[in-house]
Amino acid sequence: MGTDRRPRLLIAAGALLLALAAYALKAMADAAAHRRALERQRSAEKTALITTAAVTALPLLMKSDLMRRVGIPLGGALAAAYLLSKPTGSHREEEPEEDA
Repeated sequence: MGTDRRPRLLIAAGALLLALAAYALKAMADAAAHRRALERQRSAEKTALITTAAVTALPLLMKSDLMRRVGIPLGGALAAAYLLSKPTGSHREEEPEEDA
């Protein structure tokens, strides 16, 4: 009678291992998604802080003649270079849809 239980125990142990593996994979995926969400939040907060600082300092900087002559064109060029160098988020080429 003891040998009848052995296959059942092996199947149960295998199912338990598969369940634990699935749980571990799901936990790792959730942790990675949480880390990405935190990074996006930190990035948004940093951008908001920098923008606020720039807008706050702008009236003071605009009083300077040098800033109006050199800083504005230089700032525009740097902003354009930054915006053109940012990745768009999608690196693969989209295929055109075919009309059937």
